[in-house]
Amino acid sequence: MLTVKFRESGLSVKQLIREIVLSHAYQLSSTYDETNFAADPENALIWRMSKRRLDAEAIRDAMLAIGGQLDLRPRLGSPIAEYGNGPIGLFKQYPDAGVPEDVLVEAGSRTTVRSVYLPIARELLPDALAVFDFAEPGFVAGSRETTNVPSQAFYMLNSPFIASAAQKFAERVIAAYPTSTSNDAQRVKLAYGLVFSRSPSEAEQQAATDFFAKFPNNTAATTTAWTSFCRALFASAEFRFHN
Repeated sequence: MLTVKFRESGLSVKQLIREIVLSHAYQLSSTYDETNFAADPENALIWRMSKRRLDAEAIRDAMLAIGGQLDLRPRLGSPIAEYGNGPIGLFKQYPDAGVPEDVLVEAGSRTTVRSVYLPIARELLPDALAVFDFAEPGFVAGSRETTNVPSQAFYMLNSPFIASAAQKFAERVIAAYPTSTSNDAQRVKLAYGLVFSRSPSEAEQQAATDFFAKFPNNTAATTTAWTSFCRALFASAEFRFHN
């Protein structure tokens, strides 16, 4: 049907896109319905939007943006060009050989520029991108794989980059409601709004209240508690998927 309408519109790509985005199927949410799921668990009849994981770049950029760190300005020049010609990744063994490996592998955690501006070299992808199925730069790829594997969860819980992003996120939430623990409820609502674009449920609000009650009421403990809480929000499946 789309092919026919595309032909009848004079091969207008603009009209084709309009036809797609105004369709009922395109505008569906991913809301679960028990009756529909029982009849069509594979969603072959398109009764809801199938959930889709964010790309690697979007996950990294979203965490930086939520913490107020994302630098939208294009980077001037390339770290690879700054180090000149030579083999990549041999700097530790041969300091004059070329580009330091950590400039590339850890670039995703050492800068706050958009992911599209990160240096990409074959076989030395930034960890922030590689773990979430960034396309292998040495090959032509028509589409990326989309996986949901344990290594991604381990990265979200153990990466220094995620720890730093969670701390900045925590500092932003605390700064919005700076006076004592009486504002924890408002802080939780703000955190959920920034990460999930929704308010927490009663159960989620109560779970957060119980969690923060375990920590003493002082600045260091508050920052630690909120950093852990924000990191857990980042590590959730809901953050990484379109709903």
